[in-house]
Amino acid sequence: MRGNPSSAEDNRALLLGLLVAVCILGFALRLHALSADSLWIDEISTATRSLLDPRSLLRALPSFGVGVELPLIYVVTHFFVLSLGDSEFILRMPAVLFGALSILLVYKVGALLWTRQEGLVAATLLSLSAYHVGYSQEARHYALLVFLALLSLIFLLMALQRNRIHHWAAFALCMTLSLYTHYFAFLFLAAAVAFGAFVLLVDYLPVIHQDRPVSTNRSARGRRALDEPLVRFFASLALIALAYLPWLPALVALISSQAGSELAGASLTSAYSSVSFLHEVLANYTGVGGVVLLLFAGVAVAGLATAGWPASALALLWMGIPFGFFALVGSDHQLHPRYVLFVLPVYLLVMARGVVSLTGILRHRLRNSDLGRIGLLAAASGFALLFALTSALSLRSYYSSLKEDWRSAASYVANDAQPGDLVLVDGRKRGIGDAKRVERGLSYYLARHGAADLQILPAQRGLWDALWDSAGSEGRVWAVVWSPGQLGAEDPVIAEEFHQLAVLRLLDPSGDALQDTVSMLQALLSVLPSEADFDVLLALAELHQRTGSCEHASLVLHRANRLKPQGARASEDLREALAEWEEVCSGQGNLERALWRNLGDRIAFLGYEVDPQIAQPGGTLRVTVRWQALSRMDRDYTAFIHFTDEEGRLWTQDDRLLQDNHRLTSTWRPATVVKQEFQLQLPPDLPSGEYNLVVGVYHWETGERLPVLDEPEREALSDAISLQRLPVSD
Repeated sequence: MRGNPSSAEDNRALLLGLLVAVCILGFALRLHALSADSLWIDEISTATRSLLDPRSLLRALPSFGVGVELPLIYVVTHFFVLSLGDSEFILRMPAVLFGALSILLVYKVGALLWTRQEGLVAATLLSLSAYHVGYSQEARHYALLVFLALLSLIFLLMALQRNRIHHWAAFALCMTLSLYTHYFAFLFLAAAVAFGAFVLLVDYLPVIHQDRPVSTNRSARGRRALDEPLVRFFASLALIALAYLPWLPALVALISSQAGSELAGASLTSAYSSVSFLHEVLANYTGVGGVVLLLFAGVAVAGLATAGWPASALALLWMGIPFGFFALVGSDHQLHPRYVLFVLPVYLLVMARGVVSLTGILRHRLRNSDLGRIGLLAAASGFALLFALTSALSLRSYYSSLKEDWRSAASYVANDAQPGDLVLVDGRKRGIGDAKRVERGLSYYLARHGAADLQILPAQRGLWDALWDSAGSEGRVWAVVWSPGQLGAEDPVIAEEFHQLAVLRLLDPSGDALQDTVSMLQALLSVLPSEADFDVLLALAELHQRTGSCEHASLVLHRANRLKPQGARASEDLREALAEWEEVCSGQGNLERALWRNLGDRIAFLGYEVDPQIAQPGGTLRVTVRWQALSRMDRDYTAFIHFTDEEGRLWTQDDRLLQDNHRLTSTWRPATVVKQEFQLQLPPDLPSGEYNLVVGVYHWETGERLPVLDEPEREALSDAISLQRLPVSD
């Protein structure tokens, strides 16, 4: 006997009404406080790339596959920004929409696999998932990836059930878009291929052993072959491969660059890491741990046990392949649960199946008992209350958490900064390149506050060259650091605290940018965590040695050697720093050749080295000279070395523009120490005897020499410095 049609219609109407309510709730949760936080570092990458004009965006697309993200999210966000603006709210709106639509899609998957009840329960679980809410409020590709994964799965299930060509084509399209969103889409592509092949082969293999009439019509046989689900399945995979061909060179380049992370084979360590990763993923997905996590996992296991073979095979493949892959790959890359966010909807679907099946079992066993019905209601209500409570706590924790506040930090700096100011940046640890990340976050928001021309310099090796490039900067020195420690009373800086960030200023600035930079670096050593000290020490050593404080530089490098973190990059940086110290500072303390002279209050002559000590006719005489800038100069000067005999006759000379890494004296900062080599080619007919080495500096346009000043009277003694008498022997 059939059921009451009006009752079935009422049930469908009730389910539809509940689904609409769930979707509205999910959308509201994803829209709530959407622009409360400033963009974080990865979101700033999305914003920067999405704000490119269409032509620049197209040219830059091939470079967006260097990491695990691919260009589709930037194209989608670009059109939102182009139409609606570039506020944080608009930049995050695509993720909100894809996250909210995923609630509808997970309902559809549940209805296709089982019934509308499972679909509604799964939609409710996803709408309340704090983890999914979080990534549905982030201007990144994760919400889009989940949306496309579910859409691909829906069309695959519909194609397997109905074998319509447009379903196969839609599956190919959605899967291709997934592959242009994130490289890890290959993991659920593998799951979809395995599931589709398994289902089709199970249905197909018994048929090929049956006797079927063979048509003599060749075209009819051809049409029948094209109508076969297995043929259409492989045709859809061929379409995916064909559509991905343009991106294949980028994928090959990425694999080549990651050659050190090749498959290392299954090992106990990697398998254990994968299990630990699975535990971390499930704890993040449900927002709970301990007994409650085990309870939810038990419900999921019950769902798998009652799912039926096609659905259970799909769930096991969809969830198992990613973690099996990570168990096999010997990679040092730090895994994060968001990389497999596409597993979350399937996990919640299995939980939903467990809830519905357990409720059905209890209803069947207790249907004739009033006490049983009360117990069933209590059990169902208890589970719903527990999940609602854990979801509410997780959502509360998510909404109360704050990312680093680049917006406020940049606003504070921009409102008080002056032309010529410098900002040093650094972070909490070396491994993830915090200085560059702070620079990226700060520069993005400084540009939004109209302070894009403010100089931002990472506090790391290479700071000296960066100071050269900002030679006109003579303002105050700031520092913006990520995750700072506590300031002490003796620290020469004051700090304005923002969430996970601090803006530092010197209490008593000298007004000299170079000196204040050294003071700020020394202050950072006490403000930053110890794991960040290595880069700051290299920068400090570099400034010390380039301003002639070689002894201080040596002490700083010794400390850096003790604090050097693991890794090839740190070792290479330290090796280069020590080699530079040898180049700049070796022989600096040799008193026999130290000869400090003041040349016109502009340049100091510090000392020299001569090789060889006894010259030969036709040979080459190498003279290494060290200079130091005493003040800023508005001219580019030239230095000379003269080789003269006792009568003052010039036999050979070498004139060279004074420069440091191609920077002429008009760009030198006060206290800069420069090492320069001269080569004197001696004439073959040079008579034996003793000769004089004379050095001086002149302006190359006028020929006017800088006078050698007496100290302390400041009187001009001569226009050149006599170094030493050098013997020449055949």
